[in-house]
Amino acid sequence: MTNYPPFRLGERKHVMIGDLALAYLDDEAWHLEPVILVHGFTDSANTWDLLVPWLAEHRRIIRLDLRGHGGSMRPDSGYDLDSLAGDLIRFTAALGIGQADYVGHSLGSLVVARLAALAPERVRAMVLISSTASVDDSATMRVLHDSIAGLRDPIDPESEFLRGWCNSPTPVDVGFVARERQMAAQMPARLWQTILREALDLGDLDRNFAQVTAPSLLLWGDADAIFDQPHRDSLIRAMPHGKVRIYAGLGHNPFWEQPQRVAADILDHLQ
Repeated sequence: MTNYPPFRLGERKHVMIGDLALAYLDDEAWHLEPVILVHGFTDSANTWDLLVPWLAEHRRIIRLDLRGHGGSMRPDSGYDLDSLAGDLIRFTAALGIGQADYVGHSLGSLVVARLAALAPERVRAMVLISSTASVDDSATMRVLHDSIAGLRDPIDPESEFLRGWCNSPTPVDVGFVARERQMAAQMPARLWQTILREALDLGDLDRNFAQVTAPSLLLWGDADAIFDQPHRDSLIRAMPHGKVRIYAGLGHNPFWEQPQRVAADILDHLQ
């Protein structure tokens, strides 16, 4: 088993975006084309640790902590998709990056898609993992909202809720998953609730995705317990020109479960 270290914020670099400090990891492989990895809700740049080794020979890997996550600042508001996409625009501009490729997971996929709609000249190609163009009023979604609404500090990383939150249907390194739970537990309950309310207000996603022109690859695990088949179908309808790959038996984080396979599909699309 890999011995994953505790989550350490000090390893990151920081860039100021106005009065907001955003944290990020950059392997600084200047000779390679950049790809920006944008994580999901309650995750951080480290959520990509299993995938990055399979990408790093081919791309300069830049991993951002979205506002409120990881080592980035935690303002009380500004978590709507327009604000998060605006952060991405200013972040890449601060790094001197114009057009780039993007990979987004879950919430990060919605942010990347909003970026592609707002500033199409900045997105050469993109990969959206475990995404959706709508949220139905399903029992699963109601339970999720109720569970997050009921969170109180301090959040226990070993709680049944967080074990379910970071669960995968196929085995993933237990040390890595334990670190992911620890990372999610460090986010205050108020931010879980604020981000859910502001960032995941998904009423206009169909319109958003209709504006996307960048070549797109849409990836899901067919055992995703959060965005299941109706969510997949909603995005396929909204982006009929996107390429689709569905992994049998994998869950919401397929790049944890089969990182080499997912990396190969990402590189094939981006190249």
